[in-house]
Amino acid sequence: MADLNLETDIKVSGPSNKKVMTELNAYFDRLWTNKDYTYTLTSL
Repeated sequence: MADLNLETDIKVSGPSNKKVMTELNAYFDRLWTNKDYTYTLTSL
C-alpha cells in the first residue's frame, strides 16, 4: 500500500453567529491560507 489517499469530505453546519462556527471558520481559513505557518505538505 504505497499510494495512500487519505482525503475526506465533511460538511459542518450550524448557525453562523455561534462561537464554535466562527472559530471553525477562522481555523479553516488559517489552514487554507497557511497563515502563521506552512500547513501544506510537499513531496520530497
